[in-house]
Amino acid sequence: MSDWISVARIVRPRGLKGELVAESHHGDWERLLAYRRLYLNPPGRQVEIESLWPQNKRLVVKFRGIDSVEQAESCRDAELCIPVEDRPEPAPGETYLSDLTGCRVFDRANARELGVVTGCLDYGGSLLLQVDIDGREILVPFVAAICPIVDLERRRIETDLPEGLKEL
Repeated sequence: MSDWISVARIVRPRGLKGELVAESHHGDWERLLAYRRLYLNPPGRQVEIESLWPQNKRLVVKFRGIDSVEQAESCRDAELCIPVEDRPEPAPGETYLSDLTGCRVFDRANARELGVVTGCLDYGGSLLLQVDIDGREILVPFVAAICPIVDLERRRIETDLPEGLKEL
């Protein structure tokens, strides 16, 4: 798990007064206002939100002290991050996607380790775990019927894979 969590990506400057267009990584854009500490990636430059509002499925954000196009341009393509310890506890039964990366995946049928989660894909349906098995990637649906045991403390996911999934 990383020490930083990206909560939004700065896309580009907007206007002449240092405003920026951003894409939130979660639907609740107002949550950005609740974070105590926000940093531009690379982490180290702390920023404070002066104003924030939605516009055309994106956000417009104004940081205190960034007051010109030139200053805003230096933020282009940056990630807006929070320290991992500042994120709220997930709701019961939910997991942060960033916590899944690096977990070892096991097949419960034979108690063998399959591989390691390298990332997650979200296409609007069930989340798909990208699992590296000896240099080959398989996609494992992250649903209770297939991944019944998720132990984040031990960095372990136990699976009941449908027949043939490993061969796809």
